[in-house]
Amino acid sequence: SATNKYDTTFNFEGYQIYQVKNATVTAADIFNPDLARLAFQCDVKNGVKQLVNYEFDQAIGGNVPTEMVNGSDEGIVHSFVVTKDLFASGDDRLVNHKPYYFLAISYGYNMFKKYDQQDPYQLDGQKKPYKAGRRNIRTYTGIPHIASPEAGGTSNPADYGDGVQITRMIGQGNGGRVLAISQETEDSIFASPKSRAYRVKYQNGAGPVDIKIIDPLNVPAGDFTMYFTGGSNSVTGIMDKTTKWYIINDASPSDTVWSDKNISIANEQILSGKFGKNKDGGSYNWGMSVSLKQVEDPGKNKDAGLLESSILTSGESWLRFVADADGGSIYNWIRSGTINNSDTLTDDFLGVDDGEDFETVLEGTWAPYRLASHLWEYGPAWKNFHAQVKMSQLASVDVVFTSDKSKWTRCPVIELGPNSSLNEGGTSKFSLRSGASVDKNGNPDGTGTGMGWFPGYAINIETGERLNVMFGENSWLSGHNGRDMIFNPTSIASVPPLQTPVLGGMHYLYIFGHNGNTATDMPAYDNGAFAYNKLSTNNSIDRRNVFKDCMWTAIPMMAPGSAWLNGDIRIQLRIRKPYVRDFAIVGETTDTLYNTMSPQAPVYKFSTYDVQTVTGDLETAKDAMELVNVVPNPYYAYSAYEANQIDTRIKITNLPEKCTVSIYTISGTMIRKFKKDEPATSLEWDLKNSAGIPVASGIYLIHVDAGDAGEKVLKWFGVMRPIDLDTF
Repeated sequence: SATNKYDTTFNFEGYQIYQVKNATVTAADIFNPDLARLAFQCDVKNGVKQLVNYEFDQAIGGNVPTEMVNGSDEGIVHSFVVTKDLFASGDDRLVNHKPYYFLAISYGYNMFKKYDQQDPYQLDGQKKPYKAGRRNIRTYTGIPHIASPEAGGTSNPADYGDGVQITRMIGQGNGGRVLAISQETEDSIFASPKSRAYRVKYQNGAGPVDIKIIDPLNVPAGDFTMYFTGGSNSVTGIMDKTTKWYIINDASPSDTVWSDKNISIANEQILSGKFGKNKDGGSYNWGMSVSLKQVEDPGKNKDAGLLESSILTSGESWLRFVADADGGSIYNWIRSGTINNSDTLTDDFLGVDDGEDFETVLEGTWAPYRLASHLWEYGPAWKNFHAQVKMSQLASVDVVFTSDKSKWTRCPVIELGPNSSLNEGGTSKFSLRSGASVDKNGNPDGTGTGMGWFPGYAINIETGERLNVMFGENSWLSGHNGRDMIFNPTSIASVPPLQTPVLGGMHYLYIFGHNGNTATDMPAYDNGAFAYNKLSTNNSIDRRNVFKDCMWTAIPMMAPGSAWLNGDIRIQLRIRKPYVRDFAIVGETTDTLYNTMSPQAPVYKFSTYDVQTVTGDLETAKDAMELVNVVPNPYYAYSAYEANQIDTRIKITNLPEKCTVSIYTISGTMIRKFKKDEPATSLEWDLKNSAGIPVASGIYLIHVDAGDAGEKVLKWFGVMRPIDLDTF
């Protein structure tokens, strides 16, 4: 920005797209709503939103404010979709084959000093912080239409905004995007001897980078690889603001697109490479764009980083979870917020989630372990070392409850009874249960004590790792399934006469992350061995090394009147994570590019074979002949395509690129013939014969001959109107 009032530099700030009434509207008309209406706006994400210019008005002898823009402040994008006619009255849907006109204006921003006409010390401020660009201001025309008749038969399975299927090769992070892994990846996790997918494939449009279709008619078929390159934090591996990216067409490595901006700036970039040549000899774009921006870990600068949470069920909702209740309630188990009254039932953990974002996770029923209460007698968290658990270790996870025993998770079971004298074996809270270990059917398996089975599994969606799980029981609550070593909470929350909490037997659930590679770090899924061995020592340091890697916790209960495990339930928790260097998986791939022990910058692959544009398909062209039409039909002296009172015009639509259109009277006399050989999929008829004489009202036959694609005959009825001379 400008540094003083003598600096007249205006930095680019954003652009506005106006739908205009017709092709004659200019930039001078943008404040006239009868001629121009704002269709789209974007601007640099810098905290600047509203820009107001002050113009001196001679009549009142003062400066009059005019709002020039009220921006979104969400970053620059270079594509958008138009779905409505802003000038329509009533139905605002776009009309096929009708031209629509748009005007694009970029603008700059300069605020060397704020102007305030109410403050004498700010009268020398910037009166015009907004300045419109003056170059490349022209009218753009868009004509909506069906694409299948084009180019000898065109099929485009993708729509604007659809995403490609991305595979994570190496690296971590999601750039603030909501992830969803493919079923193929989930299956590979269970098939792997190390319980992880070495190449994580995401569902279309749900990958760690926003690569989307912006031109469905120009998507080439191919495989592509995206590389991050730049510096990173030497300790955390987080990619820094110097990082950029480039994408290679795998079939033609010289065909490479580099990022225009580094990843510290929110920006959408259109992908344009050398994939092919158009008729003018220029490069085709790839029909896609890339949008990404580096983000911070959850909890950084008191920003929670929560993206989304959801529950998916394949049957009845047989499971519920205890919801947090703020205030003096004994159920205040999530301590987000800023309350600090030295009260164990109300106090929050200050500076962690002051905005209480994490109290909204599934309506307050799941929470980061770091925010779970250790102040309450029945709190899920162990008090020792609790404040040192890092919010930055949170990851996006899927937690699945299933009756499929082949996918169940072997895990430790811990004692949650607050009074050790009442617990089985005199075991203290947060120690291994003293009950005999059980098999998947709940029978003692002869392997000792403290181990059971969680009926499901948990997956780190970013790394493709299966995660370790642990659950608890209050063994004093034997009448509430708290003493059988089985994950089987009841539906009873409290018992009379004092409404003492029993919480279904206190089968609290803990989801652990794999946050390191040392002997004191929780590994990826190991059948609960690490946690069991550490907890077996009853040593506080060993217990700390278990709970320090706990990410999520919840208090499950059975839904009243439901059947246990009646259908799968999937808990989806999504957290913002920065792009980070990661270690390659040595020995699990023959790809030497990643076979290294040094942490590597993120690499992603994606394919466009499922979204590619196909042209020249004769079968598609034949099918498209069924779409050939004439509009309006019938014609009653008017069509929406006409420009004025003396204009007469209808359209024959959805035509192939090459065809012959012949128009006949009902008696078989040909009155007009068109030979079409151009890309447009419609043809205008001015309702005149070949001699330029207006045709009479009546029924006409329209024959369309498209060669190998076939032919079509249409009947059209028109009522002509007398020439309107009143406007002359």
